[in-house]
Amino acid sequence: MDPSLRRQVRPAVSYLAIRQLTKRFGDFQALAGVDLEIAAGSLVCFLGPSGCGKSTLLRAIAGLDLPTSGSIHQAGRDITSLPPEQRDFGIVFQSYALFPNLTVAANVGYGLINLRQPRAEVDRTVADLLTLVGLGGSGPKYPAQLSGGQQQRVALARALALKPGLLLLDEPLSALDARVRVHLRQEIKALQRRLGITTILVTHDQEEAMTMADVVVVMNQGGIEQVGRAEDLYDRPATKFIADFIGTMTAFDAVRDGSDLVAGSVRLVGTADSQDRVAVRLRPERLQLALPGVAGAHAGRLTTREFLGTHVRLGIDVGLPGATALLVDVPADGQGAALSVGADVAVLIPADAIHRFAA
Repeated sequence: MDPSLRRQVRPAVSYLAIRQLTKRFGDFQALAGVDLEIAAGSLVCFLGPSGCGKSTLLRAIAGLDLPTSGSIHQAGRDITSLPPEQRDFGIVFQSYALFPNLTVAANVGYGLINLRQPRAEVDRTVADLLTLVGLGGSGPKYPAQLSGGQQQRVALARALALKPGLLLLDEPLSALDARVRVHLRQEIKALQRRLGITTILVTHDQEEAMTMADVVVVMNQGGIEQVGRAEDLYDRPATKFIADFIGTMTAFDAVRDGSDLVAGSVRLVGTADSQDRVAVRLRPERLQLALPGVAGAHAGRLTTREFLGTHVRLGIDVGLPGATALLVDVPADGQGAALSVGADVAVLIPADAIHRFAA
């Protein structure tokens, strides 16, 4: 392989700096003062619901949509107003965007040929890249002869052909079926690690973001809600939006009663703070089944049971407002998994499992 295709992972210093970036489309504000730093060599994911601004932010970085205000610096260079062709990036789209009338090799080498690089050098680079993405020997084929996953590998090789400092992935796996998507995201992660190229992935798929990214940037309504590792977002959500968006939670409001929080007939002892009304969130795997009558346990009745492979998710009515079921995950091979709907059970809620937010 051409040694120039390998990149050493650089120290975790800022490679991309975004400052107070805003973007308006008429009266609609798609980005609202975004501040973000991305470390060199990292794989960062922009995650959020549709319309949150993640794709707009990616397009601003690529120069496809110039920001209304703010700045973007890449490797110390101000690229805020530069056109795409003057920026240092490669991009892969959801739709592959391959030329159907060109061979795989011609698609990958298209940018190199436009730069009038020597034919032998182009052929060598294309061959190296196709081997790198697991398509060695596929150069003479046409895109229509490849599967969706193979076409996306070709698009990835084409994006890497000019040896960019930044790789942008705009929901590249969303058009693929589930099995191919899981396999390809593992390949992309391994390839990014091998090359050490700074990479930004845009997705609405939580699992994709949590398994691939070094850092996840969760966006909402044009701003950033939280930036952190997958573990940080899951275990220590900074906002109610994050708690509700990442993973599964039992959600209910509670009021302060002395040092306790009270919701319906449920009393959470010694968990109140200075707020009179709070939003409570509980992860189902942090709760524990207990026998009715155990001290500190909340008595209830099993109302739903879902088999989810490695675990069973139980819905238990413990008297929360609005008939909200308390969700509890138990191992699929454990005693709790054999309970039938209608059974009397009890649930222990550890104090450190309670997430509290402003209601």
